[in-house]
Amino acid sequence: MMRIGLACLLSVLVAACSGDDGVGNGSTDGGGSSSDAAPPDMFVPPMANCTPLDLASAPAITIVNQQVTPNPQGGAVQAATFKLKSVKLYAQGIPVNGTAKSRIELVTGTATTGAARVALILDATALGMPVQNNVTGAGLYTITSSTLSVADGCGGSNPLSALTFTASPAGLTIWTSYMVTDPVALTIPIELMYENE
Repeated sequence: MMRIGLACLLSVLVAACSGDDGVGNGSTDGGGSSSDAAPPDMFVPPMANCTPLDLASAPAITIVNQQVTPNPQGGAVQAATFKLKSVKLYAQGIPVNGTAKSRIELVTGTATTGAARVALILDATALGMPVQNNVTGAGLYTITSSTLSVADGCGGSNPLSALTFTASPAGLTIWTSYMVTDPVALTIPIELMYENE
């Protein structure tokens, strides 16, 4: 019984497969050439890029204190680098004043997998106390419906490990929660809207 190799089953870019392992079997068509090379595996996600994203030139976006109502629609994410366009949060009635900087880089592998780099700087105050964070992370992501999960692969402090999203050709909107422990413990719903650089 002939077994069809995994590359043959998955790859929509390979027109035909032959042999019992997805590799050419060395036969010719009476004048054609033969090949023992396996077709490339198009479904392996790209490797995580562990070089931190630079936020030096990223705009500082003023935080808007507003009720966050997530409306994730999912969609096809674009391979691009995105810069933060707006940030909304609702800290349970406690005003948070300040700015945020963030960039996200996505490198697509398949429609539901790829590699991501994330950087976020929060420079704000709440109740007169500083609320500051500078986090970065990178790794491989997976998409299920309208949820994008990033598995940190570089030993960072990935600020956006799991989130819901809406993607469009012009950008990306994500919803997540942000934990603040000082001056008081809060879970803050947050909306981050990005646009293509």
